Amino acid sequence: MCYLCAICVLAAVDPKLAELRDVLGGGTSDATLTALLARYGSVALAADGFFESGVLGLRLSTGDDAPTGDAALVAEAIGARLARGEGLSGGHLRTDSFGKLLERILTLRRLGAPFWRQLTPIAESLLDELKSRRVALVRAAEGPPSLQTLAAEALAHTEGAAAAAAIVPEVVAASLPADTSLRVAVLGDASGSMQACVEAACIAGAMVTAIFDAELLFYNEGAFRASSHPCPRSAAEVLEVSEEVRAVGGTAPAAALLEFYSARKPVDLLIVVTDEEESDVPTGMPEGAHGFAELFARYRREVHAEAKLVFVSFLDNVAEEGKMVRALRALSELPAGAVSQVKYDIRRPDLSKFDDLLSAVMREAQRTIDARNKPASAA
Repeated sequence: MCYLCAICVLAAVDPKLAELRDVLGGGTSDATLTALLARYGSVALAADGFFESGVLGLRLSTGDDAPTGDAALVAEAIGARLARGEGLSGGHLRTDSFGKLLERILTLRRLGAPFWRQLTPIAESLLDELKSRRVALVRAAEGPPSLQTLAAEALAHTEGAAAAAAIVPEVVAASLPADTSLRVAVLGDASGSMQACVEAACIAGAMVTAIFDAELLFYNEGAFRASSHPCPRSAAEVLEVSEEVRAVGGTAPAAALLEFYSARKPVDLLIVVTDEEESDVPTGMPEGAHGFAELFARYRREVHAEAKLVFVSFLDNVAEEGKMVRALRALSELPAGAVSQVKYDIRRPDLSKFDDLLSAVMREAQRTIDARNKPASAA
């Protein structure tokens, strides 16, 4: 058995029905599996519900229960191979997707498989590679580094005023431009309607936050930040945020945007992770704004005229646009390029396709940086 096939014994593969069947073992009817998924939403919660009596060996729990029987032997074998430094290549499953690997680490952790900790450094390495793509994009768009840019980098890695003065002349330090890095915020749906895929949504939101050094704001009927890590920066922090946030409450996506509008805080890219449901209107909305679309139009008029939206939409029908995107496109004052979208099936979101999400965000980042540089070039 190849290494990743062995992992599948403990934390299986898509689709959700097959994944739950593998976790529960043979003998469980499709009708029972479907009913469990319909009731609990995610595979982890469905398995938790099924294993409440603890009658089977691979019992999911939030504690440190270890797998038993054949599962324990598989876990021991995998842990030994990881300890020897063996990589993830060689199996039939993709191993270059940070999002998919995080999803499996979460599942393995809940299964009590001890080797999940050994996979975390691999996830950190994948995240570092994704961050390097963002850095390369910004540097390529900005051209060769100026003296001021090099000075800013030197100052960023220097402690103490005296040491800084010795490296960067005062006249150069005084001429350093304001920070021109891309400003990104992620608005993550944590309302009750997202129960079926809140884990995937959290991984997507926290992943983009870590890659782009973005702000991460969740919403249900109000807006809130994760208490464990308001702005996750590492794979371990993404993992903790994804475990902390649970889907509950109403759905007011405007609540998250309202925080940036009220603070008059300019953001270049607003990434909205959502099922595009909007059932609640938060308190404090400006006069004339009754939902997310109208508030975003107002945000562009009053706060940041070049702000753009990237929707990460979990939909019942991926062949169509969701309600929120349709409402935004119906506003004549918004240019065509102000809203873009990446769609996933809400019933079985495939995190291995999150590279498509990153590519979409990178494209919008490129356009934003190009637009920002045009006036300077013309001058």
